[in-house]
Amino acid sequence: MSKKKPLSDDLRAECVAANALFLSKKNELKLSQKKIADALGITPAGVSLYLSAVNPLNAKFAAAFARLIKEPVEAFSPRLAQEIAAIAKGMPTEARAQNVRERSIVAASLASPKSREILEKITQAAEDGLLTDEDIELLEMMVHRIMQTKANAITDLIDDGSNTRLRNRLNAAPDTDPQQ
Repeated sequence: MSKKKPLSDDLRAECVAANALFLSKKNELKLSQKKIADALGITPAGVSLYLSAVNPLNAKFAAAFARLIKEPVEAFSPRLAQEIAAIAKGMPTEARAQNVRERSIVAASLASPKSREILEKITQAAEDGLLTDEDIELLEMMVHRIMQTKANAITDLIDDGSNTRLRNRLNAAPDTDPQQ
């Protein structure tokens, strides 16, 4: 059996950084390589191969690992953080039924802790076959509303003129009903 080719310095540095974060956080978060392995559906030996720089990190491992250690992927792999962001931007809604777990891990790595919790529950419901077409349509409407709100917030920032001052005054005015 031949020995694996050593990783490049960049790939090795990612593994070393991930391992350092794991070692610094494992007691605080009560983590073990087995818990990481269980979350990823791999063996503890597989986790060890990543953290000891035998195997290079990949997006799936990085996203799940970041979620578990409560750190952004950028903390140990800017390269994979960019790859995950690119994947997240390019996720087609038509393929929502395929690779639900992998896509949600990637998305969760970019989310806040509360958002992660919600995404995990939605993912579990999808894996258990509990999401109906109506549920998926509702989730799509929520995503559309959130994205529209984000676009409106950006527009408000750009249009920070008299309209914003007027809106602030109206929001600050006490609620009075002229018909009372």
